[in-house]
Amino acid sequence: MKEFIIVLAEKDVDALGYIRCRPQAQAAVQEGQIWLRGIFAKEQPELTIRQLPAQRTYRLGDGNLLFLPGGLTPVGQLPKLPWQPLTRFLPVELPVSALPAVVERRVSLRVIPSGRVEQGAALLADWPVWATYADTAPIIRLRRLRFAASTQGKALILGDVLPPVPGREYWMRDGILLPGGFDFEFPVVSELVQKKYNPDNDSVLLFDENGSLDKISRSHFVAATRSAVRGTTL
Repeated sequence: MKEFIIVLAEKDVDALGYIRCRPQAQAAVQEGQIWLRGIFAKEQPELTIRQLPAQRTYRLGDGNLLFLPGGLTPVGQLPKLPWQPLTRFLPVELPVSALPAVVERRVSLRVIPSGRVEQGAALLADWPVWATYADTAPIIRLRRLRFAASTQGKALILGDVLPPVPGREYWMRDGILLPGGFDFEFPVVSELVQKKYNPDNDSVLLFDENGSLDKISRSHFVAATRSAVRGTTL
């Protein structure tokens, strides 16, 4: 396996977020540039690495000599740098103002379109739509659902088989409800969000594309019976 060295401009640090969890990747800063090492491949790095906004790419040879890809003559030597694992070099910080400590670089908490296909775990629907469905749906369908109502005229419905009514579908990512077709930009974020906002696992966290996070106590959800729906006042 060959080891490749990637050099990026320091302003492009956010691009490293896409490979942040690579176990062998390390980075260091020198004179406004980020040096990245620990990228191994037989011939050339995979597409994710090649898509980085690299200024230069080298192959690392014996004696820490640097070669251009495909080149036979060294063009330099790898400098001695304070290498750090990417998870330490690019820490994730949740977007709240009261966190202690200071980090040099921060990664924004956001969701991005995902190619994964996941089963829906929740549906956010207008209350009249949900109430009409619950009033006529077969009891066997309602038994598999729970719901909570909001003062904004919405119903959040949980279940493994969601009702066939208009609304916004969400899927579950490590205990957090995310909009269908979206995922956190960095996989480690879901675990951090749970530890920060739901350490006792007594709530449902609902995250949207705009970065808003709603925490709904599990005690607010009730079984989806006709009487429960009819007796709910917003």
